[in-house]
Formats: sequence, C-alpha cells, structure tokens
Amino acid sequence: MKYLKTYLIACMFLSVMASQAFAGKFIIKSEPAGALVMVQASQGGAQTKVGVTPLEIDHSQIESITNGVAFKIELIKQGFESYKLLVASSAKEDFTWQVVLEPAIEDKANPDIDLLVSELFEAQRLVRAKDLKGAMMRLNALELKFPNVSSVFEMKGSVNYLNKDFNVALAEYRKAFTLNPQNKIAQQMKAYLESKIQKSDKDKL
Repeated sequence: MKYLKTYLIACMFLSVMASQAFAGKFIIKSEPAGALVMVQASQGGAQTKVGVTPLEIDHSQIESITNGVAFKIELIKQGFESYKLLVASSAKEDFTWQVVLEPAIEDKANPDIDLLVSELFEAQRLVRAKDLKGAMMRLNALELKFPNVSSVFEMKGSVNYLNKDFNVALAEYRKAFTLNPQNKIAQQMKAYLESKIQKSDKDKL
C-alpha cells in the first residue's frame, strides 16, 4: 500500500506539471544512480529501456515509443524498490525528475519494516552529511534487529569503504551478497575489493 501511494502521488504531481509545460528534454536522476529507465505507453504494450540514470533524453525519442500519448516511466535498480511515474502530456520545456530509491526489503513479513526503511534512509542522510560515525552507529543497531537483511550489510560495507577500511568493507559486502545473491551492488563491490586487496598484497611482496 505504501508503494502504491507513492506511485499515485507521483502521477498527480506530473499531471499538474504537464498542464503547465513538459519538456523538450527529460533529465532523470536517481539516488543511487544506475537505475534502468523503462518507458511504456499508458494504454499498454511492452516496456522499452531508454537508458540508465542519470539520463537526459529528448521528448521526441519517448514519443517515438509511446506515439505521443500519456506514458509511464519506471526506474528499476537491483536491491531497491522500483519507482513509477505517469506522464499525462508533453510540451516545450525541459523537466528534471530526481528520485531517491527505497531499499528493497528482503524480509517483507517483518512487522518493523517501516523502522528498517526509515533508519536506512537516516543512515544514507548521515553518509551524505559526511557523518560516517553516526551512520555506522545506526547501521550497527539495525544489524542487531535485522540480521538477515542484505541492504544493512551493503550499506555498512559502503561506510567502511568511505573510511578506507577496505578489509572490513569487503567482509560486509560478502555478508550482504551471501544473504542476497541478487544484490548486484554487493556483488560488484565484493569483486572490486577482492581484486584491490589482492593487488595491494602483491605489491607489498
């Protein structure tokens, strides 16, 4: 229900914006970046991938897919909830759309799901504010309450990486990947750090 509400709010907002003037270009950004951007005509049909965030695309390119009718945009990123937007019409001005993606929750039945999401967002905010110590305190508390949620360990890996604690970061990414092998961020960072640490060890010989 929460995600349906988010979708409906986005639809209402974009309908209002469209009545004023939509874009020669769409500038679509997400946090984190790297989300697939999918476009689909509102009356149905197949989704078409138009790029990944951050993305700048001419409205004419979207019209060639949707035939000029209202259309849906969906952002998809592994490890995060997808985010949908309904665009009612188009016009002449550029439009920038920036979205913060919610971490996907592996343990959907947990009654404390709202707490988990809000605390992960607070940890993200602290990281952006460069309060890495505060972010780690939040994440350590979350680990005790949610020991099987991959996103918690992925974010702990990121904080340790920013602190240049690469061995600790690697251990966290490995844990995140073990809990959820579909977590592409954890998988990529695990592989990157394994290669980085191995190279560093060789250089010391």
